[in-house]
Amino acid sequence: MAGKPKSGNVTGLDTVASRQAQSGASDKTQRMADKVAKEALCWMIQNLAHLSGT
Repeated sequence: MAGKPKSGNVTGLDTVASRQAQSGASDKTQRMADKVAKEALCWMIQNLAHLSGT
């Protein structure tokens, strides 16, 4: 796949199917893991901003 990843994912695993193949998870499990990872990233960003006083 050429071009910029749609999700900002820098691992080269741009699609659910490619991440699923890498991890061996089912489609549903991979999608849930993606959701948890996205929420965790948002939480970390919010807390880092709070800690830095911005």
